[in-house]
Amino acid sequence: MYRALKQGLVAFVLGLVASNNVAAAADLQTAHFTTRADVEFLEAIENLRASGLITDQELEKQFAIDEITVNESETALTRRELTANGINIELPPVNNTGIADTISGLNIEDLGDIKTWVTLGAKLWKLIEANVPVANVQTQTVSVLPAGLQWTDMESWQGPFAKSYTITAKNLYGMTVISQTYTVAYNYGGSVKGKGQFLANATIIPTAVEVMWGFKLASELAVGTTLNTGTYENPVPGVDLTVKWKMDSILKHLEGRDQFFVRGDGSNKHVTLH
Repeated sequence: MYRALKQGLVAFVLGLVASNNVAAAADLQTAHFTTRADVEFLEAIENLRASGLITDQELEKQFAIDEITVNESETALTRRELTANGINIELPPVNNTGIADTISGLNIEDLGDIKTWVTLGAKLWKLIEANVPVANVQTQTVSVLPAGLQWTDMESWQGPFAKSYTITAKNLYGMTVISQTYTVAYNYGGSVKGKGQFLANATIIPTAVEVMWGFKLASELAVGTTLNTGTYENPVPGVDLTVKWKMDSILKHLEGRDQFFVRGDGSNKHVTLH
């Protein structure tokens, strides 16, 4: 049954795409629509076509991903708003005093030496899988700190800063078929004896996901290389947090990236690539 259903849908797809996309269209069926739920979906589509309740042109308008937009919130989120969305970023510690001039072999005067920094946290983790945020996503964070220190050992922390942005996809009917909202959050400004502005608890969390029947969404977060955007005397670490997303329908496979470069002074830059 599944093979017959796939053959019917492949024939439909091949009738709609240009000849130079035939191989990719045929591969799409086997690569992204293989679960039991997919079989039921393909069967329902094939039954609709066979009964004449829906035409190939109507299917094309329904399942073609035509327009991708990204909208970023104009204002930062308050801690109360973060909590309401289920995001619990730690409060900055009370300012510490009496930090030694040398910590685990690190001389404070060499705080700007990037080789002495440590980036704590995973380099890659899943955000959304099979249209649903993964269970442990809120426990994944990244911190850039001087070696030998925990963020609670440092002073002058601020935040958390948090901001949301939403990626939407529409079909040829103009209907929103996929909507994914992410929140970027981090603590910033951590210093050692007045030197540096470091990062702690940086993360991107999916806070709202809506996917229409017949579409698929998956995403993951990749952590880039740490850079010193300040000076040797007053270092300001910066790091790329990149959301890599994939959208699928029976007609279309799309991939894109949203990059957030976050800095220890609290600033950030957002770039969308798709």
